Amino acid sequence: MFAQGTIGWHRQRLGCITGSKVGLLMKSGRSKTEMFSEAAKTYIYQLAAERCMNEKIVNDDDLFTIYLEETSVSTKAMRWGTEQEANARNLYAKITKKDVIETGLMRHTEIKNFASSSDGFSYDDGEKISLEIKCFQQDKFMKMRHIVKDNATLLAQEPCIFYQCMAHIMCNKADAADFVLYNPFQKHPIHIVRITPDNDVFEAMAERIKVANEMIDEIVKNVQL
Repeated sequence: MFAQGTIGWHRQRLGCITGSKVGLLMKSGRSKTEMFSEAAKTYIYQLAAERCMNEKIVNDDDLFTIYLEETSVSTKAMRWGTEQEANARNLYAKITKKDVIETGLMRHTEIKNFASSSDGFSYDDGEKISLEIKCFQQDKFMKMRHIVKDNATLLAQEPCIFYQCMAHIMCNKADAADFVLYNPFQKHPIHIVRITPDNDVFEAMAERIKVANEMIDEIVKNVQL
């Protein structure tokens, strides 16, 4: 299993519907007949392109690194969040008094091309808990800390993060997920919200992933004709 951010991890994710992006598929289009939004359609075409990539480029470390550098999107806030993730994970472990195990990409055992990379997992009284860590800037940290208390409030405030947590539960066969907010500049720098499994949500996600995969397969098939 490859650690998150490594070249091997990026290779594993190619063409997969991932936890960080699956929320795009959950928003319908503007008309009642459109299952997917324009953002979701863009993501579907991106995945189709990844599944059609030149294998010589994918398998060559130097060429694949160039590809990743050319296609990556990284803002100052995103880089800061990545840098703080380890501190958040360590503080979570200290507060919960649980050992946190880091993990790489986990593929769903039954849903094709569906995978998720949680920020670690721990065991709470025998239950496996996946982690999703977000290190937001001051204003967003405080807003999320004030509003987000459970499944419903996370879904209302940040649906993509909600579906990311659900993807962690599904792909890691976890019993729940802990959404962890962290900002080191605060007196109380961490906020932990337990996100519980929801079978109705799982079924809705599975259905939309199935349809998206069918669309991607059709696009790829047409390219190969």
